[in-house]
Amino acid sequence: MTLATAYWFGLAAASGSSAWMLPIAVLIGVSLPALLFGAIRVRRKAGGFGIADLKRAEGTHREEIRRIRAGFRWTTLAQTAMVSTAVGLAMHYQRQDLVWPGIALAVSLHFIPLGWLFHMRAYYVTALGGSAISLGALLAPAALLDAPARAVYLGLGMGASVSITAVYAVLRADRLVTMWDDAH
Repeated sequence: MTLATAYWFGLAAASGSSAWMLPIAVLIGVSLPALLFGAIRVRRKAGGFGIADLKRAEGTHREEIRRIRAGFRWTTLAQTAMVSTAVGLAMHYQRQDLVWPGIALAVSLHFIPLGWLFHMRAYYVTALGGSAISLGALLAPAALLDAPARAVYLGLGMGASVSITAVYAVLRADRLVTMWDDAH
């Protein structure tokens, strides 16, 4: 989530005018170190867990891991297909300004099956927020949002949506782990 936040805020920074640069740079400079710190803190709490543990899993845990891996593969395949379709349609209709909103919509929708796979309700909120932002960028007339303004709106909105989910996950990590354990 931290990398996604950097990606979307970076899109906004790269697309905006010089007037936007300082506020976006401050936003990136504050949010990314905080998210990285939180991610490192959560990972340290789970320090006893490693990939080798997945290979040694038995019984129902092995089946759950198999289900998650298969679901993750299908989710990745569906997201790739949606991104390819969005880019293809934008190029076909010569609307390059809609490439990023189409990609953002695909990325947002991929949180729905991930929420189901990982039992993370926060992912449904991320999917809803990201989809609303993406659809706003897709449907806004060019007279209202020119290409750079569309990319800034999209980058800031998507970055905020993903970073809010990341902050929620970091602040609620202990509870999320307990919920995961209870579900399995």
